[in-house]
Amino acid sequence: MRKMDNSGAAFTPMETSQHSDGHKTKQNLIVFFTAGAFILALIAAIYSIKAVNDKPNVIDPQAGIIPNMDSQKKVLRDYYVTSNQYQYELFQLTNTWTEYFSRLTPNPNGRDVVIFDIDDTLLSNLRNILDTDFGHIPKLFDDWVLNATAPAINQTRTLLKYLKGRGFNVIAITGRPYTQEDATRVNFVRWDIDPSIFSAMIFRSAAEPSSTMTATTYKSNRRMKLTTEDNWNIVGCCGDQISDCAGGFAGYIMKLPNYCYFLP
Repeated sequence: MRKMDNSGAAFTPMETSQHSDGHKTKQNLIVFFTAGAFILALIAAIYSIKAVNDKPNVIDPQAGIIPNMDSQKKVLRDYYVTSNQYQYELFQLTNTWTEYFSRLTPNPNGRDVVIFDIDDTLLSNLRNILDTDFGHIPKLFDDWVLNATAPAINQTRTLLKYLKGRGFNVIAITGRPYTQEDATRVNFVRWDIDPSIFSAMIFRSAAEPSSTMTATTYKSNRRMKLTTEDNWNIVGCCGDQISDCAGGFAGYIMKLPNYCYFLP
């Protein structure tokens, strides 16, 4: 049976049902696509967050976190040369260390010993560092060592002689290779350090190359050998690098300032 709508057009109940079903289908499609778009946006957001979190921790130079190299070189020149701050710190530190050892009495058995590094501890490489603009050029540094002109660091030279005069032994352990021993001895003599002041001067052997053995490993192994095999009693250790005295068998540690390089 046909019915009339408000406009007078005739329609059947089946047409009404089809019209209603079509409307519902359209609504369902709208809901489906809206939900789909939301899910896709959510997935994209999740991956975006993950990408940010997974991004390498890159330092932004514009944020001022990385200092300008030229500016830092100026700071170092001021510290070492212009302001005399470096010399003042050496004076203060060695005075403190002298006071410490003035209260100690060497063991009568004559086996108490203080370990000294050489480079930038007893002999200064500052001239070579400035000549290379705070760089490290192995060939130029080797030439510098072999020329044997590195000046002594007055404060530690004084400490070295004071300890020897008090009855402590002194031993040098250096990262220099054994091929530079003769030049090092000549260098000491030129700057009023008699090599005979040392009970031993230890250089890297061919079996201890710096290319495969860190300074920490090399020097701590040597100090352990001095203690356990050679019966020395290490009461102090002086160096400009943490690695000069790290790893035990060091006694009282005396760390000199060095802002130019780091040796692990």
